[in-house]
Amino acid sequence: MPACCSTAPQLGSSTKTDLATAKTQFLALSKSFTCEKDRLAFLDWLEKEVVLPHLEGSSLLSSIPESGPGSHTFTRSQAGEMLDKIAASLRPKLPVEAVLPSETIIHPTSGEDAGLSPQNCVHVDSFLYDEEREEALVQEGKLDRSYCLDCNSRRIEDLTYITHSCSKERLEFIFGELLPNLRARRS
Repeated sequence: MPACCSTAPQLGSSTKTDLATAKTQFLALSKSFTCEKDRLAFLDWLEKEVVLPHLEGSSLLSSIPESGPGSHTFTRSQAGEMLDKIAASLRPKLPVEAVLPSETIIHPTSGEDAGLSPQNCVHVDSFLYDEEREEALVQEGKLDRSYCLDCNSRRIEDLTYITHSCSKERLEFIFGELLPNLRARRS
């Protein structure tokens, strides 16, 4: 057997494990391949032999119309419905920002977005949250739209604008609808 096709090391002898350990072992196994071709073949096998058979009984795949052996076609509305179902199933499993603690976000240092930082931007996954859902998160207080330029606090309120006079529209209404004709009184 060529060196690039050697088997991965044994990751543990226990037959039962917790989720965190299983994830760690799986990632270690995936990284342990010395040959990228073997790693990709393993992931392909995993998809076909483990993931897809597991999903076949789930509600996510039950609405997919089949058009031939192993192929699926969607209308735009079917695809949209399917994507909505997937997003709905993922939203409760992820933080609102959809950034996991294991991820490291590196902000750009050049180009159009070079000024972005953790203080002045919020990550929102547009697949999980369309503009309507994003606005709902803002209204619920789960996302902020603003931050303080002085201290970077996100605990700020929008100012309420008040006036000590009437607007032009209100004055037009008063003069046009409420007051009697003042020209007729001058004579």
